[in-house]
Amino acid sequence: KTNNKKDRIHKIVVSGNVANVWLNADENLTNNMTKKGMWIDSLKGLEELAKFEDLEIISFVWMYTLMYTFVDKYGEDSEGKIMSLDFPREVIDKINFDKADYNNAPEIAVNYWEHNALSE
Repeated sequence: KTNNKKDRIHKIVVSGNVANVWLNADENLTNNMTKKGMWIDSLKGLEELAKFEDLEIISFVWMYTLMYTFVDKYGEDSEGKIMSLDFPREVIDKINFDKADYNNAPEIAVNYWEHNALSE
């Protein structure tokens, strides 16, 4: 569970050799702390999923929490993607998980995206 009582894992979809993992993030005191928490948890999850050697791409999609819920154009609360990181096998195999610095997660991922709300 997250610290706002949501299930940490929203869903996992494995299609062929690609794993897509949707996660709910913890709320934190600052946007920077929230980001770093997602980076830490992404690398921890990546380390576990890397054991499945048939997976060629592992993607993490972080979902909005209560802190980042927005009102859509119809006036409804809307949850959505706040961060995503993609790791292909050739990158995963280079990572020394015992020494990898989570602050490098955006540079390690081949595709990294974060919502503008995290930069405010």
